[in-house]
Amino acid sequence: MKLAKTLLIASAFLFAGTASATFTPTYYGDTDSATDLIAGTASGSTDWGYYIWNETASPQTWNVRWTGLGLTEQYPEWFGKIQFQESTLDPSFDASNGGANEYQLEFSGTYADSVDGHLDVSFLGGDDIINWTAFTNNTGGIDGFSFTLTDFVEVLEFELGGSMFSNMSGTDVAGSHIFIGDGLVTPNVTFTDFNGGVAQQFEIKVPAPGALGLMGLSILGLALVRRQKNK
Repeated sequence: MKLAKTLLIASAFLFAGTASATFTPTYYGDTDSATDLIAGTASGSTDWGYYIWNETASPQTWNVRWTGLGLTEQYPEWFGKIQFQESTLDPSFDASNGGANEYQLEFSGTYADSVDGHLDVSFLGGDDIINWTAFTNNTGGIDGFSFTLTDFVEVLEFELGGSMFSNMSGTDVAGSHIFIGDGLVTPNVTFTDFNGGVAQQFEIKVPAPGALGLMGLSILGLALVRRQKNK
């Protein structure tokens, strides 16, 4: 198991190195949601793909989910990584798994899943990383993970792969079946080779503009309170 994890991390590093020579689009829009996107409570979405959001009430907590609902492939494969360029992955969120808290994963059988968090990876320049390989059905099964950041500033580099993306390509083009925040926004991506498969690469800079706006309002509110006290 340890050897498999080491090889998986090494593979992610090699492909990250390859991807670094290409253009990585950055998503600047809002990312938050007050409800669980993929459960259909926010926007009633039932489309297959990746769903990403941070929680409105707890902005440092992020969720990544995927579902194969409606795909023709009976057991689609999902794989990829998130690289934390400021190394703010909080290991205490799930101390047994490097900070990646699994959601509805199966760890045995023909279609076993794997999600692993790793802190301060030396051959990634000290960055943190979460990588995964998983399978779902095409009838509504949901897999994924959650994580928490220790700071409000981070650059999250996503590579979201899957067997269903195998014939796609392009640089800084519209992504396919990636949904961010309660607006279910699809970012621009660059398609990359990931361990023999195809992944969609893009970055999210934390905090997103919406979060910056909230921080600005908070600072303004504090300033007004102090001004009133001084009168």
